[in-house]
Amino acid sequence: MGLMENSQAATSTIYVRLLEEAVNCIRQTADMQRRNKTRHLFGIAILAILIFAVGQSCFAQVDSVFVKGDPNQCWLDVKEIVHRNSLAVTEDAKARILYAEKYQTVQGGLFLKVYVDVAKGDDGEEGCRLRVTGNGNPKTIAHVSQFIATEVKKLQKKREKH
Repeated sequence: MGLMENSQAATSTIYVRLLEEAVNCIRQTADMQRRNKTRHLFGIAILAILIFAVGQSCFAQVDSVFVKGDPNQCWLDVKEIVHRNSLAVTEDAKARILYAEKYQTVQGGLFLKVYVDVAKGDDGEEGCRLRVTGNGNPKTIAHVSQFIATEVKKLQKKREKH
């Protein structure tokens, strides 16, 4: 979860800088144009509020999930699931990264980057770690990563039955 904390810290730093810039703009505008002071201050304040309120969902969010099983089969299953739920997918097979344009969710299409890494679980079991990065809110990205992990587990159980 350190990656998510770093992302949130970077986002917070950006917001602080944006707000500082907005305050500086407000001060400069007030000094330069005393006659139109109220109108300019109001416009800049609204802009700062919009950047702060809407901007949070524009920055990338990250979620990570571990799935037990064969890492190579996990990669193949994740590819299948992402292709099934996206309009366009670009693959980097060497790095095991999928770039999904318009991954379909209830909230609409998201741009996602899904990284599949060979990993060991807390109890030493082999598997893969899915790192899902996207432009949605953190809950949506967490939901997508959990959905992909659940679908991978379903495919594993289906194979075990046959």
